[in-house]
Amino acid sequence: MVKHAPQYYENLNYFNTQLNHLMSVHGTKQVDLVNALDIPKTTINGYVKGTSLPNMGNLQKLADYFNTLKSDLDLRFKKDADKHLPVYNQLTDIRKHKMIKMSNLDNKETMAQNIKYYLKQKGVSRHKLCDDLNIKYTTFCTWLQADAYPRIDKHRNDG
Repeated sequence: MVKHAPQYYENLNYFNTQLNHLMSVHGTKQVDLVNALDIPKTTINGYVKGTSLPNMGNLQKLADYFNTLKSDLDLRFKKDADKHLPVYNQLTDIRKHKMIKMSNLDNKETMAQNIKYYLKQKGVSRHKLCDDLNIKYTTFCTWLQADAYPRIDKHRNDG
């Protein structure tokens, strides 16, 4: 078994999480990627299961398919990724799950409605949710007003 550096596993986890999130948001299945991108089924399966990272060509195909940047999918393409890890990678697994569950990168209005629905269903106050997610209240309010939406790769923790 090949032993990789810790950075490799961090990249692998980040890519896997981002890919699965985009697939979920867009309602995309593995077979859709295989057919649209001409990438072998076993290769796509490795990406989805988090056992392999894409080569540059396949990463570009995936980024184009989801209309995003390579750097949104893969830490290897983020400037200064080794110096400034995205806040997402510093979150606990529970907080990562909460962010992904609440995140919708396509529509700010839908995101705002989803957050309001979540607050109502769970009976959680805005301040409590901000504390739980370790985000600024003012940032959270911009999400509720549909002025912005959570971007895991862009969010800063100033608190």
